[in-house]
Amino acid sequence: MAVAQEVLETGRQVAAVCAGTLSAALRAGIERYVDWPYKVASANVVDADGAASDPFAAVVYATKEESPAAAPAQIPADSAAVVVDATDSLTIDNFRAAYVRVARAKRLKKSPAPKLDTPTTTVTLGVIYAQRSDLPLETFAEELERLNAATPSREWPDMIVVASVGAIQYAAQFPGESLSGDYLPPAEGTLSSYIPAVYVVIVLRPTEATIAGTGCRSRTRRGRQPNRGSFRSIQVRCSLNDDVRIHLFVFRDLQAPRFSAPDLELLGFVMHGLRWYYRQQLLSHGLLIADASLTSAERRVLLGLLDGLTEKQIAQKLEQSPNTTHVHIKSIYTKFNVRNRSTLTALWLGKLR
Repeated sequence: MAVAQEVLETGRQVAAVCAGTLSAALRAGIERYVDWPYKVASANVVDADGAASDPFAAVVYATKEESPAAAPAQIPADSAAVVVDATDSLTIDNFRAAYVRVARAKRLKKSPAPKLDTPTTTVTLGVIYAQRSDLPLETFAEELERLNAATPSREWPDMIVVASVGAIQYAAQFPGESLSGDYLPPAEGTLSSYIPAVYVVIVLRPTEATIAGTGCRSRTRRGRQPNRGSFRSIQVRCSLNDDVRIHLFVFRDLQAPRFSAPDLELLGFVMHGLRWYYRQQLLSHGLLIADASLTSAERRVLLGLLDGLTEKQIAQKLEQSPNTTHVHIKSIYTKFNVRNRSTLTALWLGKLR
């Protein structure tokens, strides 16, 4: 079995266990892919000053002993690599509580990273894991963004996983470019003298299979709703961009035939038309749809462009340098696939299709 398939199967097994055995199953699943000097234990983390975290379902830590006699109840902060907060069902309230626990663990003091030939970091990674949730992944992404705005970036959780739905993590994006890949905390000291122009973007990655050629996601389910009886359904989600998503639900009674692969292909074909239709509808109401989401800074510059301000006037109004303003404008043009302000304005007025 290929490693990727083996990891997928392990994830499915962990997601399927009973709530009372989740922590043990999670540790066992992680241990399959962790070699010495790293071990996995259910413990809390404590630093040299005596400050301690809450207990975690799983802590990946470094140890000098290849076969420890017993799993430790406390792990020194300098040895901790990853903390995993686990729950069977994720709600907004327990998500907020898990966020606080992870932030507290990442806040613990650590010794400076060793000076090696390559940049090195000793930051503790934090993961919030849940088997399922009744809320859409977007709800937790919005709450994550709100919590992150009030929390130092070094204390942010690095990944939120809802096994039945998908995962939330971060990606790096340079101005004017598409997403460059996963973002992980930089090595210590690398930002002390120079901070690159890069955006850290929250990314949602569903676990469902992608309908070939459509850029849409689908999943089937069976359940019950008040006054609807039993049914089977297909949910298809399709993004116009990172800001606008279409959700299409198709329901069948339990007595009807089950949804099949041709049904999914047909829905994928339908979504092609719906993407075009909704894009035109939004454009006709003066709502610009970019190929990639705009940053908050780009949105402010965009308003200046549509108000007819010059680059210099926009820079003065936003109290930023003309060079920064120019970089944002170039990025806006790229995301809207236009070359100049007049074409952007025509797009806004609905004169381009």
